[in-house]
Amino acid sequence: MPGLWRLNYHTMRKMMTHTSKLQVLIAAAFLSVSSMAQADNYQASEITANMRDMTDAQVLIAATDDAAYKRLLPFNFVFNDRIYSEISFSTNGILSFTSQSNGCCGSDVLNNGATAYMGAAIAPFWTDWISTVKTKTFGDAGSRELVFNWSGYEYGNNPAESKADFQVILHEGSNRIEFQYGQNSLRQHHAVGGIQTLNQEVTLFSHHSSNPAFQFNNRGFMVADMNPSSNPLPGGNPNPVPEAETWAMMGAGLGALALMARRRRKAQA
Repeated sequence: MPGLWRLNYHTMRKMMTHTSKLQVLIAAAFLSVSSMAQADNYQASEITANMRDMTDAQVLIAATDDAAYKRLLPFNFVFNDRIYSEISFSTNGILSFTSQSNGCCGSDVLNNGATAYMGAAIAPFWTDWISTVKTKTFGDAGSRELVFNWSGYEYGNNPAESKADFQVILHEGSNRIEFQYGQNSLRQHHAVGGIQTLNQEVTLFSHHSSNPAFQFNNRGFMVADMNPSSNPLPGGNPNPVPEAETWAMMGAGLGALALMARRRRKAQA
């Protein structure tokens, strides 16, 4: 509770000029519920192109269309102030912490009604691919890099006319998200790259199928939460239940208000 009062100090002072201390206490209980939802503060910056060597990488999906599977992570990863221990991956250039959708069949915007089925998602190159997905972990415990690699070609096309060659790297500890792009080309589908949370999208690129053939080559980006929570919540619980002490304080306050109202009516009778 001390942290709650510090967080809402100015709000409390304003309320004190118009309400009783008891009413302020009740308001604080309600504010404690709403303060559980953390703000989104992700920002992207361009970095040096550095595709990781995937020699001896584990093949998760081989040359498949519209497939998605889930696996455990080798380390916990914090995304949007929530801790996740597993992730799903799709041949269509999507990772998701909260959904196992294959994301068929792409878009040129992240927030295209897709939040409901993609959930908390990382989309390095979301479009309709026939691709092979591989993974490999680099480094030592505490600062490992988990790499997901996509290679393949555009659905309805062939390897000579289109190409998928990109990676997402999850950084242990810092919880940064790195995007790496080799040689990528499209001819006939929408495409978009970035991340989406429940409240925010960070878009790295966007392509509409009505435009000329698209290439996105030899580039790197880092996406980081600029104001992460010091106390992230367990993943899969986007609407946390208020703690017992919060409910108790709310109940006590409401009961006291009811008593005050009853006394006021008697005094007026």
